[in-house]
Amino acid sequence: MRRGRSGPVLLLALAASLSCASIEPPRMQVFGPIDAELEPVVYVTTNRDREVVLAELTAAGFRPTSDLREAPLVLEVKLGRSRGSRDCGSIRNVFYDLRHAGGVRIAVVKARGWTGQCRPTILSEVSAELASLFLSVSADPQSGRP
Repeated sequence: MRRGRSGPVLLLALAASLSCASIEPPRMQVFGPIDAELEPVVYVTTNRDREVVLAELTAAGFRPTSDLREAPLVLEVKLGRSRGSRDCGSIRNVFYDLRHAGGVRIAVVKARGWTGQCRPTILSEVSAELASLFLSVSADPQSGRP
């Protein structure tokens, strides 16, 4: 009886698909300082799930606005395609790009994790990571914030 090589090939394919769908915690790269007087009011653009993105940003302490003229900050949120799923949601790549309203980049956050009803959601983790920029400014005694 001849034995095929499908077993190892299937295991290799399964391992490759699982590695593509692995969770990656938020990684933030900061390009410039944030003015201590700057309020976390953001105008948000996103390619999908706008209401969920806005809710997570609000929970993290941001104040989203629908009027670009009111916002000192612009946040572009990109959610990638599904990389795996279960009943509560799917794994997606997430990219947040925070800029001053004039276009100067402040920070970028990249991550991969669960979206939808899965907890914790990667959107809440990335929003909290981005909010930490404002917390570090407000905790700085030189910033003049309480």
